[in-house]
Amino acid sequence: MKNKAIYFGSLIIIILLYVYASNYKLSPPIYKINKVNFEFEKEMLTRPNDKDISVVDSIMFARKINKRDSSTFFILDSIVEHRLKERDYYLNVLGIKEYVLETKKDTLIIVNKPEQIEFINDIAGTEYIEELPGKYHKYLRKGSSYESSLYMQAEDLILDVDELNWDKKKYYYFIANDNYQQGLIITKINKLQTFEEKWSSGNFLSTNEEIPEEILYPYSSSKYWLIPIFILVALSPAFISIKNNLFPKQKRQYYNSQKTVAIIWLAFIFISLLVVLSVIVFDIDISDGGGAMILLGTFLFICSLIIFIIFYKRAIQFDKTYTGISSENQKAEENTILARWTYDKRMWDEFVNFDHQEKLSTNKSTFLLVSILIVIIFGFFMIADPDVTPTMGIIGVGLILLLFFVSRLSPILTAKRLKSSNPECIISKTGLILGKQYHNWKSLGNRLESIRLINNEKPLLEIIYSYPARYGRQNYTLLVPVPLDQFAKAEQIVKILEEEKS
Repeated sequence: MKNKAIYFGSLIIIILLYVYASNYKLSPPIYKINKVNFEFEKEMLTRPNDKDISVVDSIMFARKINKRDSSTFFILDSIVEHRLKERDYYLNVLGIKEYVLETKKDTLIIVNKPEQIEFINDIAGTEYIEELPGKYHKYLRKGSSYESSLYMQAEDLILDVDELNWDKKKYYYFIANDNYQQGLIITKINKLQTFEEKWSSGNFLSTNEEIPEEILYPYSSSKYWLIPIFILVALSPAFISIKNNLFPKQKRQYYNSQKTVAIIWLAFIFISLLVVLSVIVFDIDISDGGGAMILLGTFLFICSLIIFIIFYKRAIQFDKTYTGISSENQKAEENTILARWTYDKRMWDEFVNFDHQEKLSTNKSTFLLVSILIVIIFGFFMIADPDVTPTMGIIGVGLILLLFFVSRLSPILTAKRLKSSNPECIISKTGLILGKQYHNWKSLGNRLESIRLINNEKPLLEIIYSYPARYGRQNYTLLVPVPLDQFAKAEQIVKILEEEKS
């Protein structure tokens, strides 16, 4: 009960954190900080501005002049002179200090504290983001190469902005000591909204400042890290179950072949995740192989996950079958062992050889049938189109050779695997373990078709079960040797499984 409370409590906390991170918004005011070059500002007084150039372009268009010449510059100079006032000429002849004092007046703040001087010089003296100290990058709009505006709250600003009279002024200039060449202009923003919020409100033509979303909602990007954490916590019971079943504290005294396969595919799951994550961690461009890595990793992850689930389930069923409790009760539970037979070496070797010969015989019949079909089908195409005869002949012969090797090799590998395994058989209602082989007829669409006891010199249980295949169901025949003193028990097993089947 306590573990369940911790589990669901953790999930609720993560959900609440996600909601909080999605909706947390900085409270006003926010201060917008831009660098200003007073020398450049003063120099631009007598130079053409954007409006002047726009007027010249309109005149040239009206006169159908497509190329600028000396007359064009004469027109531009005339427009600039017409715009300039007596005060502009007066300001232009002033020294930079006098210019700043004259134009900024009571909006100019001169700071003398070392930390404030350093703050101004750090921002005003840079042009590119790479030159800006890293501690200020979080206050910038993301995705810009040039240093743009910085957005800070009062507690982040080293400058004393709270003491200024913002009711009468919209902005203030800050310079360090007697450095009148450059400084900062700080604007107070009381109405906080992003571009999307401004657009959705219908006030997209207003002059209100737009705050970058990553600044106004500081946890908006970090919240996505909570998604994988939520998934990990939600799946933690499954992870614990996998750990306990595949990597138990107490080493089992038997070999679970299904567990080995499940662990291999679990490793492939982690490898596929590493392939995908490496694209993000190492910032591999999509065009430089990142896209192929994501596609390959995703495909491998999906395939590995499906196969892992299949063999993990089989590994659990294998353990339940092997460690089941013996019972004479025909109404026993599914995992109850109906029989646990061990064989001496001579009987086991005889069974392995017999099983090997049976499979060779079955495969030989199948090989002959499929080979005849290949000859008929490929022969039809070779007769219909003599031009493709060599190609079709090579393909047909190749397929027949491939089938021949598979039909011969498969029984050999099966016999070798049986011979190297423990000479025992464990039978339950859901399946059986024969040496290192595990067969289950009650999972993944498998179905028990028939069971019979072959009573001859060496009695055998013949179990036929089917499994879903591409073109309908495919049968698999399983032979189990019956010890001579267990014939009655074998008859009882046939009766129990027949009742289960029906």
